[in-house]
Amino acid sequence: MAVSATRPERITPSLTVQSPLGSEKRGPGLVIVSPAGGSGSGSAGQQQLLEADAQQTYARQGYIVAHLKLSPGYNELRIRDELREATEALDFHDNCSDKSRYGIIVHDTLAYPSLVEAINCNGEIKSAVFIGEPSKPCSKSFLSISPEEYSTDATSAQDKALKYLRGQ
Repeated sequence: MAVSATRPERITPSLTVQSPLGSEKRGPGLVIVSPAGGSGSGSAGQQQLLEADAQQTYARQGYIVAHLKLSPGYNELRIRDELREATEALDFHDNCSDKSRYGIIVHDTLAYPSLVEAINCNGEIKSAVFIGEPSKPCSKSFLSISPEEYSTDATSAQDKALKYLRGQ
């Protein structure tokens, strides 16, 4: 799949994929999950800015970013399918260097109680960073960053997430 280098490509109504923005045109895959419409902790506008900045930040660091925006009402099966679509988009991306070995960053963990179960069942997700505590036990290697830390100093929190994901 060829994706524009500068703008995210919409794959489905809830999924966009951003190619790396740095000098490297190949890189590892990363899934970001956030609430659709900015519904989450904090103001909607602030949340959307943080998420867009995160997608750009990780793309500048050489990641191919699959950004999945979920509605809080999604059931467990729908969430599992959406997550599978995100990892498949990375699998089929021409410039993804580590196929089937992805990290995931989850914004607003309370919005999706069944997301952790979907992560646990997805063999392509190897490690996770949660903004907030996961709602259920996570069987993958994971790091939790408090929502307060993320909203106060997003750059530092994003650096912490990158360092963790690179070490896995």
